[in-house]
Amino acid sequence: MTTPLEAALGYAAFCGVFPCTARKTPIMIEDLFEHGFASATTDAAVITETWTKYKGADIGLALRRGVLVVDVDAAKGKRGRDDFVRLFGCAPEEMETAVATTARGGWHVYFRFDLSLELVQRPITQSVDTRVGGKGYAIAPCPGTAAIGFGRCSQRRSWKRPRG
Repeated sequence: MTTPLEAALGYAAFCGVFPCTARKTPIMIEDLFEHGFASATTDAAVITETWTKYKGADIGLALRRGVLVVDVDAAKGKRGRDDFVRLFGCAPEEMETAVATTARGGWHVYFRFDLSLELVQRPITQSVDTRVGGKGYAIAPCPGTAAIGFGRCSQRRSWKRPRG
């Protein structure tokens, strides 16, 4: 099973990471993470120091510009999956892009977009909202528990790079 430290180091190959509470808020650490996702790092020494001290911290992913995450909520009676199907024509887990399950049974669906587009980070419905690279962050899947893959095209359930 992957530890949070190992996962944070792995995610740092793709984007900056920072520690978060179970309530999805950044843990502010003086001289390291004073500015939330704007303080995210890929520095292995800082990541090791942080997750050695905060072993149970969730991993915040500072999304790079050009990355859009559609956050689909399913907890507490939310109908995010139904909303997503109406918007995209298929279920989140069937999308041919990177998809991660969330701790509350929802999904994060990852897309790339052209940098010339000015996307807005906002709710689409009461159960579906967006996170835009350079403007926001997503919580990484829990190490060893989340299913991640490329919808029907995936035989393995693990992190994969988006196509394209």
